[in-house]
Order: sequence, then C-alpha cells, then structure tokens
Amino acid sequence: MSTTTQNIFEKAKIVGLKKGTAKSDKKSRFELEGLEMSASIKVVREHLDALAAFYDAQVKTQMKEIFVVEAMKTHTRPDNFKGEEGEAEASCELRKRSTASGLAQAEIDLCEENGIPLEVLENMPSTPIINPEYATDTPENKALLERVSKALTKVAGLPSDFIQMQQGTPKTVVNDDSMRATFQVTDRATLAALMGVIMVPAVKAKLLSSGTETVNRAFGRVAEKMEQKLREPFETPKAESDALHEALKTSAKSATKPTFKKKA
Repeated sequence: MSTTTQNIFEKAKIVGLKKGTAKSDKKSRFELEGLEMSASIKVVREHLDALAAFYDAQVKTQMKEIFVVEAMKTHTRPDNFKGEEGEAEASCELRKRSTASGLAQAEIDLCEENGIPLEVLENMPSTPIINPEYATDTPENKALLERVSKALTKVAGLPSDFIQMQQGTPKTVVNDDSMRATFQVTDRATLAALMGVIMVPAVKAKLLSSGTETVNRAFGRVAEKMEQKLREPFETPKAESDALHEALKTSAKSATKPTFKKKA
C-alpha cells in the first residue's frame, strides 16, 4: 500500500488576514501662535478664489456680448473699451487665443463648418532618433556608435532599424487669418460661437482709488458677498466650448440682442 506524502506547501495551515489596528496619534503637540489665523486665511482665500471666479465669469460674459454687438456693426475686429461700475473701472480687451491652447475637436469642427482657417503646430517635431536598443552603454553598442560617428552611411553591418522616426504630436491652433475670417460671418449666433473659440476676453479691473475709505468699502462689499456665498453657494461657471454645436443650433434664430449702456 502506497502512501502519498504532502509537501510543506500542501500542509500549510490556512490562516486569515490579520486585521490592522488603528494607530493612535502619539505625536507631541505644541502651541503655535498664529496657526489658527494661518488656517483661517487659507480657508477664506479658497472661498475668495471661488467668488472671484464667479464675478470674473460674469464680467467676461458681458464683455463677449459687447464685442459681438460691436463686431456685427463693421465685421472687423472691435475696439477695446473701458468698463465702469461704481468705484471700479477696467481695461477690456479682445485677444487672439494663445497657440499654447490647442482646439478641441468640437471647436475644430465648428471652425471647419464655417470656413475658418486654422493652423496645425507640432508640440514635438518629427525627427530621427537612435533606437534605444542600440544606445545602451554596452561594449558592443559603443563600438557601433563609434563606427557610425565616423561614417554613418558606410558602416558595415548597420542594423536596418538603427534609425527610427520620432512622430510629432500635432495640435490645431488659431492664427490672424482665423480672426479675420471670423469677423466676416454675418449670422450673429454663429459669430458669437466662433468668437468664443478664436478669441478670449481679457480684463484688468481696478478700484479708482487706493485710499483707506475706498479699501474699507471694498472689504465691506466682499464680506457681504462672502456671507451670501456661505448661505447660498454660487454655481461654478461652466465652460462654453463643450456645448457649442447644440447652443448654435438652438439659438441661431432665437438669440436676443442685449443692450448695454454706453458712456458718452
């Protein structure tokens, strides 16, 4: 009668996973003067940033509408203007979108549908590179590279895949021709959508005075809005480019022209 002997792995005792134990915070604690204020300022700054983003978006939305209205009058690039309200003023500019910001596919489609010329740039140019397999620091590769450096085209036994092509990564951007073509569009809704792709509004807001009384009133306005924000959080401004096509289809015929007060 034969017997089968189990190996040590087969005879191993089945055990469960050990449950982890929570580590208690045994670090020493010291009183740090100013820590509470530092943490408070950090939280307030986060809320201020959100508040600033909300009002920046509100101002830029109005700027875009004004630029569209002015562009429709002459079908040329509208002039920059001064914005005013209460104790504040701002330089309001319409700038070409930076080439650092590539267009999304929906934006490219919108431009192509309306005959707007675009430009394709490569973040990384296409260029020959040495196959990394032959670039490692080994005696064989050193000898190979030495021969290549003397006469690349005459090296005996040079592998056929020694040189490879590094493919660039293209991105589509706008240029001056894009702007000129955009202003030739006659449909207001289409022009507004294209301007939102090709151009960006830039605003430099400032108070008319830096005096103590003006600054105190500014603190009061901001504090009031901060309290309101804590009671009723503002909606975060949403990007427009994702819904360009749908917005264009639904508003092309029904878009209303806003009116703005123009200073004499």
